[in-house]
Amino acid sequence: MTAALLQLLRPYLFQIALYGAITVAAGAGFGALKLHYTHVGYQQALEDIAADNKEAIDAADQARERVRNCRASGGVWDAANGVCSGR
Repeated sequence: MTAALLQLLRPYLFQIALYGAITVAAGAGFGALKLHYTHVGYQQALEDIAADNKEAIDAADQARERVRNCRASGGVWDAANGVCSGR
């Protein structure tokens, strides 16, 4: 049975091997591109998060500075309203 099937496919073995190699190469190329663009997206997400973190840190530093300036001038910081009172 196997010998008969091999005898039937013998004229087409080169084409079968060629199409198989093309399919494997295309699959590997697709996999490599997917991995690359997934990594690029991941890196972009990390950069966006880092930028947002920097903005948040800068905002917290500015708020902390306002509180320090309020206390240094003899005032009391009203955290509920976000203002310096008693100057």
